[in-house]
Parts: sequence; C-alpha cells; structure tokens
Amino acid sequence: MVKKTTAKDGDHVVTMREVAKAAGVSIKTVSNVVNDYEFVSDATRAKVHKAIDELGYVINVSARNLRRGSTGIIALAIPDLQLSYFAQLSSLIITEAKKLGLRVIVEPTLYSREGELDALHGSQTAMVDGLIYSPLELGPDDAAEVEVDYPLVLIGERIFTDKVDHIATENVEGAKRATSYLLQTGCKRVAVVGVHPGEEVGSAALRFRGYREALEEAGVPFDPALVVPSIMWHRNDGVAAMNTLLDSGVRPDGVVALNDMLASGVMHSIQMHDLRIPEDISVIGFDNSDDSQYLSPALTSIAPGLEAVARLSVRALKNRIDGQPPLEGDSTDPIFRKVSSTLVVRSSPRTRGAGSVGAAAPVGRHRTAAVVSSSYVRTGMSAQPYGSRASTRAVGAHEVRGNAAHAVRPEFRAAMIGAFEQIQFGRLADVPQSPIQAPPPPPAGPPPPRRR
Repeated sequence: MVKKTTAKDGDHVVTMREVAKAAGVSIKTVSNVVNDYEFVSDATRAKVHKAIDELGYVINVSARNLRRGSTGIIALAIPDLQLSYFAQLSSLIITEAKKLGLRVIVEPTLYSREGELDALHGSQTAMVDGLIYSPLELGPDDAAEVEVDYPLVLIGERIFTDKVDHIATENVEGAKRATSYLLQTGCKRVAVVGVHPGEEVGSAALRFRGYREALEEAGVPFDPALVVPSIMWHRNDGVAAMNTLLDSGVRPDGVVALNDMLASGVMHSIQMHDLRIPEDISVIGFDNSDDSQYLSPALTSIAPGLEAVARLSVRALKNRIDGQPPLEGDSTDPIFRKVSSTLVVRSSPRTRGAGSVGAAAPVGRHRTAAVVSSSYVRTGMSAQPYGSRASTRAVGAHEVRGNAAHAVRPEFRAAMIGAFEQIQFGRLADVPQSPIQAPPPPPAGPPPPRRR
C-alpha cells in the first residue's frame, strides 16, 4: 500500500480492496497478480495492472516480507467482548493458540461494518500471521471481502463461501432441540425471544428457523404473537422484550431465548410479573454461558460446542500458516466444519411428560456434571458422603452444609435434603428419580461432641 495525496482528499491509503473493486475482480485475484502467481489470464492481469496504475497502489514490500515470515501472532476479530459468548470464545481460542506457541491479538469490531472491513484489510494485518474472523455486520453479498491474501478462518453464520476455511455451529439444530424439549415437557405455547425481523442469514435467522421446524414437526401451529424481536442480545434487551410480550396480554408457557443473556433478562421479567419459573413459564437459553448455571433457577441451555470451535479454528489457521492442509486427512481445499451442539438440562423448564427426550426431573435448584446422552446433558450434584465436608454446595445465594440447610426457602428445603439423601448412593443421574421425602429422624443416643 502507498499513501496517495490529492488536493481533495489529502493523504489516502490505497488498499488492495479498492484495486479489486476498480478492476472488477476479487481481492484474491489482485493478490495473485501482485505476487506474480501463474494461472491468471492475460486479460485479468491487464485489468488489475490498469487499476493499480490509475489508483497509485504500490506494494508495501516490508509488510509483505514480514507476512511471508512468521511473527507467532494471530488476530481474532469478534463483535463484542462484553457478550459472554464472545468472551468465552476468545478465552478458549487464546488457550488453544498458546498450546501451539501462538499469541492472540483480540480486536473487537463493535457491531460496525467499517470495523469488520478494517479487521480484514487494515494495515495491522501485515503484523500478524493470520486471522480468525467472526463478522456480524457483513453478509452474503460480502463474501468476496474474506478472500484475502493471508491465512484466514471464518467462524459464525453471516457469510458462507467455499473460498476460505469455515467453522460453524449448529444454530438450526440447537434451537430445534430446545423448542422440541419444551414441547415434549408439556408446553403448548412456546415463545421465541431475540428474532431479527427480515434477517435471512446469521445466528438469529438460523435459530428462528430451528424454532419453526420444531413446531412444524410437532404439529403445533405457528403463532406470530409468540415471536418477540430484539435486535441486540444483552440482558436488558431480554427484560424489555419479555415485558413487551407479557404486558400485551400474551401468556406463553415456555420461552426459547436465542442466547443466555436474553434468557437471563426474560427470567427477570417473568419473576417481576409475579410468575414462577418453571411452574408457570419454562425457559431455555442458548450458548450455555458460564453464568447460566448460577441463575435462579439454573438455566437450561444449548451448548454450541465452543471448545471444538476454538480447537478446530486455531488448528486450521496454524496449519495454513505452516503451508499444511487445514485439518488432518484433508486436501488443501478450503474446509467447512459444523460443530455439534448439546442441550444442558438444569432447572428452568418443567419436566412432566418429557417423553422421548428422556430428561429426568431435576432435584433441588442447581445441578452440575452428569452426561446422559449425546443429544443433551442433564446436570447433577457430584456424589459425596451425606453430611461430609465435601458435600458443601453453593445453591444460589444460599448454602447447604452436610445435612443442615441455612437460609433456604421452605419449598426448596425438602428438595435439597432429598437430593443429599440420594447422593449417598451415587449420582442423581444414575439413580431412579422418586418422590422426595423428608430424611428419617436421627438415631437415638447422645449428640456428637461439638467442635470448636
């Protein structure tokens, strides 16, 4: 690149993207011409050189030499670090990169088309070996923008192209699984919160499609009154969206929120309307964020497989940097991989009539770490001797120590005690779920000595 000075614009940096637009070709074609690669037709080469001459584009030789070397640094471009989904993804990518001896520069694009284009074509790209790129503002018509002259792995569902490596998640399948679970547990009117009206690609559109497919397969009529839009997916947006639905007089008995932040806001709104979760309204989120298990009640959510997204994207990028096929056993052609999702079942949906999904009724308010099937995960407290020091567990803002419950509302006390009774015999996921009963009275005899 070179600075081209004009009286009108002052200093202007001419980019390869501008050359491609002027020549009517892709950025990759411009790169091939600039680097004198073969298999470019004479006519195309002439068009590119003409655009280069007219715009005054000059190759930044030092930047190109730096790129052809190795810095040991990769870039990660994501929309927003404040969203738990992207924060968790960033952390996982940094961890995976470190295993391969790479450092990561994280560049938030802040929901800006200009920011996303700059992440692709800005001068900073010369200082890294490659880019993991997650756009939100670019769309299908911008597929040519990601055809850059350096290693790039695309993640997310905004752009689909066979020109670059792409790691995606099960948005349709995940939302379909969440909606089906609510229907199979007896919900008749399932709302969806977070839809982007008119959107045809991206996470919102794909998750909405999964919601529609689940209704259709279950023979449940689609009701537009149960579709709640929300352009942004933060907690306050979930509150506003659910307030709008409930204040309109529409009363769902289940909600699929298109991410966990929305679900958190949805749950707050439901409780502020003096309704109970899950007795009155069941809720399922999407993303299985770290905070979901600490909501009250704990949130059932779709886990999109971010660990696999991070592992595959970093490995593919590193292999491209090293001149290797993106993944083992693949050719050098661009790859497309879709990572499987799972449903992590906690306490926010009802469990009666679970049917073929096979979920058992949760006991208590929080459950962690018991895998039941490949399509969903039920969580349960890990097994500990009844009354042992290790059986201390945080439960929301309350705590259970051994066989004594402190500051726990009465309706949950029996459930917690019953849970610990079952824990004596193994994990909750491994034992039959029976009606919860109060524990037997303690044996007669003198009380144990008190400890200081």
